[in-house]
Amino acid sequence: RRPAASGRLAGTAVERAIPHRRGALPMPRMIGRAALVLGAGALGLGLFGAGPSIARIWSQLHANSLVGLQGFVDRTLDPDPGDPTVWFDLVLPVLGSSVFYPAALALGVTGLAILLTNRS
Repeated sequence: RRPAASGRLAGTAVERAIPHRRGALPMPRMIGRAALVLGAGALGLGLFGAGPSIARIWSQLHANSLVGLQGFVDRTLDPDPGDPTVWFDLVLPVLGSSVFYPAALALGVTGLAILLTNRS
């Protein structure tokens, strides 16, 4: 047996009982896989129309800021404020989508990032 870094002998019963490859951490891979599975589940719920829309939750939390967002989009982003096409054609469909889509995106990106940065 060779001495370990802490001065005790390497290869103790605990070290032999836990399989561990040098440099590989199993917990981040498990968390990354779980995030991908949860993201896929959230995407499935969003595709089946489950859950409230983003606009509904936003209006329940703070309706005035949602109205303010519409005013901001109409004033600054829309080339023709008299005909608010940006709000009705781009922003409103996103706000009308299920709340599970952003959750699926966040979980999917997080899971991929964890898995790709912890490759062995």
